[in-house]
Amino acid sequence: MKELIRKTRRPRSGRNVLCCCYPDHTAPFLTTCQGESKLLFACGTLTPAPLCIHNLSGVGLNNRKKHRILAKLHIPTVSTVTAGSTFLEKNMENIAFKAMVVTETAEKTFVRTISDKHIEDLPTGEVLIKVRYSSLNYKDALSASGNKGVTRRYPHTPGIDAAGLVAASSNSAFKIGDQVLVTGYDLGMNTAGGYEEYIRVPASWVVPLPTGLSLRESMIYGTAGFTAALSCYKLIHSGVSKDQGQVLVTGATGGVGSIAVAILAQSGFDVAAVTTKIDQTPYLLQLGANEIISATDADDQSGRPLLKPRWAGVVDTVGGNILTTAIKTTRHHGTITCCGNVTSAELHTSIYPFILNGVSLVGIDSATTPMDHRLRVWDKLATEWKLTHLETITTELPGLEALDERIGLILQGKNRGRAIVKISD
Repeated sequence: MKELIRKTRRPRSGRNVLCCCYPDHTAPFLTTCQGESKLLFACGTLTPAPLCIHNLSGVGLNNRKKHRILAKLHIPTVSTVTAGSTFLEKNMENIAFKAMVVTETAEKTFVRTISDKHIEDLPTGEVLIKVRYSSLNYKDALSASGNKGVTRRYPHTPGIDAAGLVAASSNSAFKIGDQVLVTGYDLGMNTAGGYEEYIRVPASWVVPLPTGLSLRESMIYGTAGFTAALSCYKLIHSGVSKDQGQVLVTGATGGVGSIAVAILAQSGFDVAAVTTKIDQTPYLLQLGANEIISATDADDQSGRPLLKPRWAGVVDTVGGNILTTAIKTTRHHGTITCCGNVTSAELHTSIYPFILNGVSLVGIDSATTPMDHRLRVWDKLATEWKLTHLETITTELPGLEALDERIGLILQGKNRGRAIVKISD
């Protein structure tokens, strides 16, 4: 013990000394990891959720109080932890948890199973998160079906959204027990995603749960809701206001479209909603739309470069000729945002709407939105844009097993609103 304590007096430069023990102070151990020079005393079990972390005041190790604590622990071993995994993760690496795993067969088909994974199977990252909720987006359905344009390598766990509690972190910005969410970046694409009980990601991807939202509510929004909010934010900040006339939302019964309709209506805009599902008119009216337009009527086939101006602004979620038609029918100096390609990735238009009517086409890339902008939009979703119709647009799936059927529905264009899935208690 004297030899061990003597070693801790002068740790190598740039390393932390971390002391971890169980709640009953049995089987403690000492470990070092890269980072700032601090002494941390952590009480945690080998269960997924550590109980607490306390930062002992003062820097360095030349502190009598710290040495007294170390001496009382009867520390038996010393181990080194490298960047990319924390001391708690090293002792959790064999914990098994459930995950959806998509595997490519020899016949080039793709099979989805619910399988066991371990912490050690996760990619490197600074923050380990115990996932409580995830959600289902069109991109998730593509990844889960073997679309190599979304996910290049299999086996793979999809899920571009996740919300839960920090289980371990080597970044001082996040502590154990923090409620956080992750949407976008590479999560669920080529990085193992939210359809599993744990994810490990870079700290730069992690958003603290905004005040005013629960973990469940944050996943009702998820990538779809964030994309809708970002579209509305760009539309409004481009100068489109509610006194300029109607705004149009295409793909209005989908996840992005439903939330865009509700945000704009709740903000006082006169909203027209385009949908292929005219039987969902009551649903769209409940969200706040004032006019429902069939997709056929919003899909001009005349070939004319310009049509009668109608819309002050447009949130397009489908692409293709419906987007082309929206561009041709937008008023002078109006703005169109585009974020989806479920109808088509091709856009055939002329330059005339832009040089004669002065309209603007704004692309929405929610996956790589800078963090400062991302935080502002999430704050709006938690405050003035928090929807009164969240439950109206939501279907909650009881577990990973229930995703399979819903993935089929979204690929067939039969999805309405948002589907969230409870990953763990």
